[in-house]
Amino acid sequence: MSSAIGILGGSFDPVHLGHMRLAEAAHSECGLDKLLFVPAYQAPLKPSKTGACARDRLAMLEIAVEKLSFSAEIETFEICRNSISYSIDTARYLAGKYPKSRLIWIIGADHVQKLHLWKDIEELSGIVEFACAARPGYAIDRTLLPAGARVGVINFDPVEISSSQIREALSCGKNLNSMLDADVISYIKSHNLYK
Repeated sequence: MSSAIGILGGSFDPVHLGHMRLAEAAHSECGLDKLLFVPAYQAPLKPSKTGACARDRLAMLEIAVEKLSFSAEIETFEICRNSISYSIDTARYLAGKYPKSRLIWIIGADHVQKLHLWKDIEELSGIVEFACAARPGYAIDRTLLPAGARVGVINFDPVEISSSQIREALSCGKNLNSMLDADVISYIKSHNLYK
């Protein structure tokens, strides 16, 4: 029987409790044997400037992932490329690395209707399944999905926070104990990030 490997990509700038709760829900609901966090060097559909450098984002992610109670790893394929990585590039790499595994790409509900914009989406849909994190206000219109795309739903209680909101709050010196892991906060303070 093949193993199921989840893929959770993002800038993680910084990694927050919403990311961790999504990871836990995906692990449980998708029956994952392992979850791979894939930090982007530069996400194709996001602005080029991030708040923290790749090294600091990776270090914060390591702090957070270490505390998970299930099998999770950080895959540095995209960071090591030092350029924009498309999901298809990462999927091809992971399919070669885990040839006997089911690959399940975890996305937010707001990304489902944008799947048709993803590079080589038909090929990508043949390599991975998608697991969509349900969010209030976003319904999946399956008629708009690219041909061949397999999309399941992860039911979980979303945390209404974003990394951009957190960066803004940090720049103002606000307390973010309810949004960030305490050790991630310590790392941010000790490295003087998001000022």
